[in-house]
Amino acid sequence: MRETEAVIEARRLMAICNACRYCEGFCAVFPAMELRRSFSSGDLSYLANLCHDCRGCYYACQYAPPHEFALNLPQALARVRSETYAEYAWPRQLAGLFQRNGTIVSLLTSLGIALVFVLTAALRSSAILYRPHRGPEAFYAVIPKSVMIAVGGATFAFAMLALAMGFLNFWRDTGGGPVMQARSLLRAISDVLTLRHLGGGGYGCNNRDEAYSQTRRYAHQTMFYGFLLCFASTCVAGFYVPGTMWSHRTHLDAGLKCETCHGDVTQMDAMTSVKSVTSMGGCMGCHERHKAKDTCVTCHPAWDIGIASRLTPLQAQPPQAYTSAQNLNQDVPDTLVPLPPPVQPIPFSHKTHAPLGLQCDGCHGTPNAAGLMALPDAGMCMTCHANIAKDKPGIQKLAEFEKSKKPIPWVQVYKVPHHILGWAAPYPFFSIPVLLGMAGGIGMMIGTAWLVAVKVRSDSAPAAKDLLGSDYALLALLFLSAATGLLLLVWRDTRAMGILLALHLGVILSFFLTLPYSKFVHGIYRSAALLRHAAEHGTESYHYPAHGHTNGG
Repeated sequence: MRETEAVIEARRLMAICNACRYCEGFCAVFPAMELRRSFSSGDLSYLANLCHDCRGCYYACQYAPPHEFALNLPQALARVRSETYAEYAWPRQLAGLFQRNGTIVSLLTSLGIALVFVLTAALRSSAILYRPHRGPEAFYAVIPKSVMIAVGGATFAFAMLALAMGFLNFWRDTGGGPVMQARSLLRAISDVLTLRHLGGGGYGCNNRDEAYSQTRRYAHQTMFYGFLLCFASTCVAGFYVPGTMWSHRTHLDAGLKCETCHGDVTQMDAMTSVKSVTSMGGCMGCHERHKAKDTCVTCHPAWDIGIASRLTPLQAQPPQAYTSAQNLNQDVPDTLVPLPPPVQPIPFSHKTHAPLGLQCDGCHGTPNAAGLMALPDAGMCMTCHANIAKDKPGIQKLAEFEKSKKPIPWVQVYKVPHHILGWAAPYPFFSIPVLLGMAGGIGMMIGTAWLVAVKVRSDSAPAAKDLLGSDYALLALLFLSAATGLLLLVWRDTRAMGILLALHLGVILSFFLTLPYSKFVHGIYRSAALLRHAAEHGTESYHYPAHGHTNGG
């Protein structure tokens, strides 16, 4: 840590506090201070990040302004704390982003949103953004899955690397030593998860005046745990990895026809599945006949062999003996044994529609970004049925779906387990990722708005007012991340989905880019300071003074 005016001022104030020791029981800073007789720049960096800005010491201090000592410790430590963010940033060339941080975060947020819209326009027709997309893999019809993973994964990986390097820079500068000591680590984790030191001396912070309040702690906890729930949602969704990688596009490009696997649907009043398709034996037999790749990892990820290849109840048929010489020489198997058709919400007959000259891709479209054919929506059906057979009960029900803009709940005849749990994004409403993300998003929105209200109403005297811009910028970005995610959840089955998805991903991209260069890093350095404090003090409990003592002059 370099010698700066803020460091020199903080050293002066800590020398006075160390001599006075009136506030020794207020928070973790003062017991840590008492272990030192002089204060290096690294010590002051540690103490500044250990400070939770509860401000009790300011109102209790007899040397606070207008005393000639002008002792305003919360403000002095806030300035040092802000300088540590740039001091420990990695790479060093980007440390300047902490200057005028509110403006930088705003610009990067705008650029992130613009970049996602530009990528979408470059990779997809502009009409894609305004078209409804429903069902599994619908998000990837707007933004290709590979692009989403590549851009998001690269920015997140860089952010994690930069934060880890910042942590190590802080740790070395404040004294070094082993990081992974079990008792100290557990104590620090407990302090972080409970935000215990945001309670000041145990009675709360002094946000507006000398009165104690737990409001700031509760607001911070609401936001913090909302963020953790959103992170947990993302992690859980990460386990919904591809289980069976199957693509209509790949098979159509190989020259197969729809009837090769589905049979002669033009003669089916109701769509049924066939055993030779729904078993692994059917797939393997066809691959052998056409000399296609047939190793396990052709269809199943190497990390998921045996798990993802399990069959859904509809597919749970015994593997067919599909490798006989007779079957190997057939392009279309003659053993298509139909299973009972599922009950559909609207009766539909391929046998009725096929003679009218309709082709498969007329209703099912072309393979989407995931390589899968789509199920027709009500709007597509009503293109013809607005004037044809409109008095039939089934068509009237179809018109109701179109009017309400709700997707038709078609029952899939073939359900390839594309993910370990059988789900693909966007996930069902009552799935674990959605429930965690929804609870977390609501918590983040409430917590960030609550913290803004606390800051607006708080006493400005102990604050470093010129640093508030970075606080508000981070809170705004967290709020936008949660709000756009919840809006996407609510309107994901409408025409607004494409725009909302691009907007949400733009905000998230900006969040990843600014993680190591925004106020977010205070969580990393404060956690490191709590870990060092736990190592210095072991598991001893802190003694907090009575209320009257903290209000002394």
